[in-house]
Amino acid sequence: MRDLIFIILFIYFGSLISKILHNFFYQNFNKKISLNLFSICPKCETRTKYFFIPFLDYILNNRKCLHCGYILPITALLMEILISIYYLFSYFYFIIYKNQPLKLIPAIFFGTILILISFIDIKHQIIPNKIIIPSIIIGLIIQNFLFPNNWKEWIIFSGGVGLLFLLVSLVYPKGMGMGDVKLATFLGILLGKKVVVAIAIGFIIGGLFSIFLLIFKIKKIKDEIPFAPFLAIGAILAYFV
Repeated sequence: MRDLIFIILFIYFGSLISKILHNFFYQNFNKKISLNLFSICPKCETRTKYFFIPFLDYILNNRKCLHCGYILPITALLMEILISIYYLFSYFYFIIYKNQPLKLIPAIFFGTILILISFIDIKHQIIPNKIIIPSIIIGLIIQNFLFPNNWKEWIIFSGGVGLLFLLVSLVYPKGMGMGDVKLATFLGILLGKKVVVAIAIGFIIGGLFSIFLLIFKIKKIKDEIPFAPFLAIGAILAYFV
């Protein structure tokens, strides 16, 4: 019974967090960004009617804002589903399967940021400093507070992969941006030595996906393909494996 209650709470909590974070999806990161504590319409900035009910504010409204009629993008629903599933899986893995409750806290934080950044990178093709830099700082605080004996590992591997990605970006700036450098640093804080596996998985998946897009002429060889989602997939797989 207790596990069922927590399962419901984690799904609900994931839904609410995703609704709030999806507001970043619409913002111009070259200007001052704002944090709204409710899911709002990006056009008229009116709060959605069914904010407190998971998934229903998108479905029951027929994808439209009830105030101005703006058609909400499907990313609102996708992000809500992904984060809720991720929270639920994290609970099962670290509480029920591994019995490591302390690891649930960084798993929730890092996974949430990775999903958010992936969606932003797909839409805007940027990894905003206003999100990734505070996340690096908060991540370091969380890891060193919960696991103080491992602080050297977080520092060494986050700095190491960050430097590696920086060198790649200097040599080939069109293939690797500074946002990817900061994201790699973030992953080093999350994973420590496992970051090597995460990056390898990210490059393999990203490479295969790029080949697929080129073969079917969905993208041209000169087109930019967001790399953050592949790094995020690699990081989450490495973290749980």
